[in-house]
Amino acid sequence: MSQSSNRDDKLNEEQLGKLLRQAGARPVPPEALAKDVKSAVYDVWQEEVARSRKVRRSRWMAIAASVALVISIGIFQLESELPENVASVDNVMNRVEFNTGDSWEIVTDESSLNRSSSIRTGDNAYLSITLASGMNVRVDENSEVQLSGIHQISLEKGRVYIDSYARSADDNFVVKTLYGQATDIGTQFAVATAEDGWIIQVREGLVVVQDEGIEKSIGEGGRISISAADEYTTSTVNSTDSSWQWAENVLPTFDIEGKSLDAYLIWFSRETGTEVTFRSELARSAAASTMLSGSIDGFKPGESLEIVLSATDFELIDKNDDSVLI
Repeated sequence: MSQSSNRDDKLNEEQLGKLLRQAGARPVPPEALAKDVKSAVYDVWQEEVARSRKVRRSRWMAIAASVALVISIGIFQLESELPENVASVDNVMNRVEFNTGDSWEIVTDESSLNRSSSIRTGDNAYLSITLASGMNVRVDENSEVQLSGIHQISLEKGRVYIDSYARSADDNFVVKTLYGQATDIGTQFAVATAEDGWIIQVREGLVVVQDEGIEKSIGEGGRISISAADEYTTSTVNSTDSSWQWAENVLPTFDIEGKSLDAYLIWFSRETGTEVTFRSELARSAAASTMLSGSIDGFKPGESLEIVLSATDFELIDKNDDSVLI
């Protein structure tokens, strides 16, 4: 198997702690099932402790797998109690269709998607939806997605972009594919599939990737490519890389009316991956008290910056590939 120089990276203690904290409280599983899970976790722990000095890294993989099992149990029980409609449409560009089992229909702003809905996009067609969990999912052109509830989707073909919008989630979000699955730990990331494998890249936060014989944690700026033969390579990807830009074609509307310039700039930075800096602390402070009015509907985040600034006492001093100076 070919691997990058970082192929032995595993969850360290700090990341594992974060994973456990982010997992939060779960719906209580049936007592017998809970005992089985607890017993399985304990057996794995005992075995790994006994040989920790020889295979320390494998200990963390076993524990992470146990955590994933508990998370899956909680998600399964919670999903079974969900209402039928689990997602609302934020934005749709060109012809996007969904199927709830009877026939294919065109997606509109009024469409309600349930946990058995299939979604497909054509050429130059994109969709943004927000699940009841608060998770934003954007579907690229020529893609097919199956909804499974508010905490999971299946990517059958194409590419999706996931954004937690820094929510304080009580559950992680899973993207399943033919090859494996990617579980977010509060983040922005993208998953793409092809006939010869799949690619996961992380813009912010942490994603745990599981494939046959592979379990990796990918942090901010990381990318992993896994072939159908389960060979993988890791690399880095900038937050402003062109591979993210398709997600700006369709995104939840940001209403600037009554918002501060500071709030707008935070949104702009998150959507474009661009770092926003100020020439002085006075300017930074003034941005928080500068209120906006109007609308940026129809403009991509990168197109809206100078339009918004032109209506204030602020101006764009410098703009680089990954940062702007206000």
